[in-house]
Amino acid sequence: MRNTKILPENGCLEDIKRRNLERMRNTAEKELNPNHYQLSSEAKKRLRWLYALYYEQAGNVTQCARKIGISRPWLSRMKAVFEKNGKDPRSLEPESKAPCKFSTEMQSLFLMIPSALDSWYHASMRLHTHSGIPMIFYTYD
Repeated sequence: MRNTKILPENGCLEDIKRRNLERMRNTAEKELNPNHYQLSSEAKKRLRWLYALYYEQAGNVTQCARKIGISRPWLSRMKAVFEKNGKDPRSLEPESKAPCKFSTEMQSLFLMIPSALDSWYHASMRLHTHSGIPMIFYTYD
């Protein structure tokens, strides 16, 4: 009798592959996202790439990119972003594709509004306290 390998059924083989993939996902999340941040599916995929890079390929970007089937410059860019942000997994979130409706100057003005309103409120309180002028607040429902 010849020495032949008995291969598992096709469904069983797929089940084994699925379990290995799930195990890698869980391990990647535990190692690289210890604070359990909520991540999009795209960020989770990038986290798995970085897990493969750090733990399976010992930091070799070329070999890892070849293994997972993405370009080396793309994986290198993901690694640089991840490390630049202190290995924060939230940095792997894709940038929004929605167009920005306001210029950066307008955005900075919007950020100043709460502090301007706060200083106005304190100034009006001082005026009321020292002069006795009644304060009237209007609310709109």
